[in-house]
Amino acid sequence: MNRVSIGFQKFAPMVVNNLEHVNDTNFRTAISRLYYSVFLELREIYKRKLPIDSLYRNALIKESPKVHALVKQATFFLKKSAGEHLEALHEYRKLSDYEIVRNVNETLYEEALKLHEKLIDFIAHVRSLHPDRVEKAFEKAYRKIIS
Repeated sequence: MNRVSIGFQKFAPMVVNNLEHVNDTNFRTAISRLYYSVFLELREIYKRKLPIDSLYRNALIKESPKVHALVKQATFFLKKSAGEHLEALHEYRKLSDYEIVRNVNETLYEEALKLHEKLIDFIAHVRSLHPDRVEKAFEKAYRKIIS
């Protein structure tokens, strides 16, 4: 994993396990970091697997408002359950970051942690994929999201 993803992955449990007074804010922060540890790692692996001059690789760099959607959709095309897990973790992240009237508690954090663990297994799988398979998934994702 890249240093930022590793940092976020290690930081999330510290926010909820190493404090005397854990509250809603801690769980919100931890869930957000869990999502970003996986998202950033997938984005970087996908960029390395795609040809340098690839339209899809460039979209991961330049299409910033749609990068999350591209990564999620490509993940879905590579493995449906992983795409669903990434989508669910992204929804938890958005809830944690933007829905301030909702209570974010340990139960939600534990659910996010389980999704994160499943996605870490998927990341190991993605590393072994042939670049052509990743490019085909991005071709489909790009057509669906950008076109």
